[in-house]
Amino acid sequence: MANQSEEYEYYYVGDKKVKLNKLPDSFALRYKSDVPAHAIEKKLLDMPDLADAEERKDIPANNLVIVTLPQPKHLVDVKESIQNLEDDDRVELVLPVYKEPQSGLRMVVTDEITVRFKSGVSDDAIDRLNKETGVEILEKDRFAPNQYILKVKDPKETFAIARKYHESDLTEFAEPNFLSEIEKTSVPYFEQWYLHNTGQNHGVPGEDIKAKEAWGLTKGSPDITVAIIDDGVDINHPDLKPNIWTNPDSSQPDIHGWDFFDGNSDPNPKKFTPPYYVTRGNDNHGTPCAGLVAATGNGALGVIGVAPNCKILPVKIFMGDNLVQNNRLADAIRYAGQRADILSNSWNCPESNDVTYAIRDVIQTGRGGKGCPVFVAAGNGSKNQIGFPSNVPEAIAVGASTNRGEIAAYSNCGEGLAFVAPSSGGTKRVYTTDVSIPGRGYNVGDVGKGDADGFYTNSFGETSAATPLAAGVAALIL
Repeated sequence: MANQSEEYEYYYVGDKKVKLNKLPDSFALRYKSDVPAHAIEKKLLDMPDLADAEERKDIPANNLVIVTLPQPKHLVDVKESIQNLEDDDRVELVLPVYKEPQSGLRMVVTDEITVRFKSGVSDDAIDRLNKETGVEILEKDRFAPNQYILKVKDPKETFAIARKYHESDLTEFAEPNFLSEIEKTSVPYFEQWYLHNTGQNHGVPGEDIKAKEAWGLTKGSPDITVAIIDDGVDINHPDLKPNIWTNPDSSQPDIHGWDFFDGNSDPNPKKFTPPYYVTRGNDNHGTPCAGLVAATGNGALGVIGVAPNCKILPVKIFMGDNLVQNNRLADAIRYAGQRADILSNSWNCPESNDVTYAIRDVIQTGRGGKGCPVFVAAGNGSKNQIGFPSNVPEAIAVGASTNRGEIAAYSNCGEGLAFVAPSSGGTKRVYTTDVSIPGRGYNVGDVGKGDADGFYTNSFGETSAATPLAAGVAALIL
């Protein structure tokens, strides 16, 4: 197994060395594209050392399975089974799993690196460096100039080759093209007090975003689009459907946005795993974010967004709690910068050059050169340090406040935090749209949790809610 003897590895984000700890009880298996996932599942179940695995997370979009052993087993205890897997013709790679200490999120390194060359570097110079390092070009990034995904011959060398490219005078950055775990910055627990707080539910009057006053001037414009980069948006929800972005060029495949996880034109929520009312394992998260920005308020029991006349661009980047390939995440940001005016990101992930540069790209070149503001949740770790990518200097990091006018105890703060916006943590959480698929979402159909049909939830919150509220305010201003 690649790097099996190493307890840690590292890569660079800018000049910063990011150290990763190898998990002693986990490995990833990548199987060939023509092999059905159920065949690999059967293989793992038939192996006595691995049949009792605590977790077998299948990521079919990448032909990958992550296996976590039960305590107190470690990889050394199952080395014969791992060798058996490496010898199986259906298996391409058996790989280590790492954890970023700061976020606690898991990362898998395969045989791919992402490299961005400096402007003006010739194709001949790129070819010479690629030949010297023995890599091949897998693809040229369609959203980022001078950027490539390269394949290394030996996955044991992925980190070392990425560092070599990063240190080269020819490049802006290089890093392994990680499969990274994403942390959605919300957990579920009169409703729209954050728009106009009169002191309902023991809140403090005036601790809101002053939407009522703003609406005396504008409720936004359909010419302004806010991208919700998340786990999908329910584009058929009655309070969202009228405001879902439609591509003015009918010849393009992205009619109402794009799914960068599966690589198709359907940006709806798709992954649901019992219990359906929790964030982890379910595509519940993006739809409430979208409602806070631009729900129409036309439904009999509906909600209204901060900017109800603006449009929503659904950009799906993850599915349930599956890991996400970094280049897809960065491409989703760049895509949103081409289609939308404002980007809302209610999630954190491990540090990445590609994601950092994607944010900088859209801030510099979006909106026809005017630049797109990029709002990012600061995170919910109660830390005096904001999470990535909210700590990218050009991003707008959003923390959370309560209906009592206090910074929420869970909200990350510290250097780089731009401001806080209303959310949970006081006497009331946030009321917004929920997935309208029957029996799915934070509210599976309970009046006490939003409404009897399950179209709305009163349990949203954390910095996940604060971020789209801030993006909605920006939409009123542009």
